[in-house]
Amino acid sequence: MSIDNNYPYITAILNTHNTSKVNLITRSLESILAQEVNVPWEVIVVNDGPVSKEVADIVEPFAAKFAEKGIEFNFFGCGEAASGYQCRPKNWAIYHARGEYISFLDYDNEWSPDHLQTLYDAHLEGDAWPDFTYGRRKYIIDNTCGAKVTLPGGQEIELGERDSPFIPWEEKYVQVLFENALNNFIDTSDFMASRGAFWRLQMATGSMWNESCRRFGDWELIARAAAFSG
Repeated sequence: MSIDNNYPYITAILNTHNTSKVNLITRSLESILAQEVNVPWEVIVVNDGPVSKEVADIVEPFAAKFAEKGIEFNFFGCGEAASGYQCRPKNWAIYHARGEYISFLDYDNEWSPDHLQTLYDAHLEGDAWPDFTYGRRKYIIDNTCGAKVTLPGGQEIELGERDSPFIPWEEKYVQVLFENALNNFIDTSDFMASRGAFWRLQMATGSMWNESCRRFGDWELIARAAAFSG
C-alpha cells in the first residue's frame, strides 16, 4: 500500500538533548521505526537547544530509514541554548506538527510496536472522540538507570520492575491527580492527544506545555487539561 504523507493522521515527537547517553536515543528511534501504523504518520525529532555532533550523528541516518517506509522525518534544534527540560522542545515540535493526533516519546524511553496504532484507535472508538488517550507502561531497571531516585524534597525511593497500575478515568481518580504531582499516573511517553487540544489550551490557559515547569511538566499538563475540560 502506498502512503500519502501530505496529510498525516499522527505525529510522533521525540525530544532529545545533548547527552553522553546517545545509545538511548538510538533505542528510542528504533522503537519509533518499529511502529506498526496503518494510517499516514510523520516523525519529528527536536533537540533541546543547538544540536551537538554526537546527537546529529545518531539521528540523521534515521531520515533514510523512515523515508524507506514512506514516513516523513524532520529533525531540528530549538533555541540558542538548552532550556534544560522537556517543555520547550515539545512546544516547538507541536508548532511544526501536521498530524491530527500527537504522541510524545522521551529519548530515554521506548514504545512497544503497537503503541501509536492502539492509542489512535482508542481515539476513534465510540460516539464521543476524546482529546486524550493513554496507555500503561512497564518499568525496567537496566544499566541506563539507577534503582533509586531522589525526589525534590530529598526523599529517596526504591524503584522496581513493574507495570503501571490500571487507573479508570473517573472523577475520583482525576481528583487524586490534582492533589500531588507524585500521584501522576500518566507519563509523558504514555499518551496521545489531539493537536486541537493543545491549541485550545494555548488560547484558554496561555500555554501548551508549561515552559516554567522544570519538573512534573507532564503532570501539570494533564491536570490543567482535565481542569479546563471540567
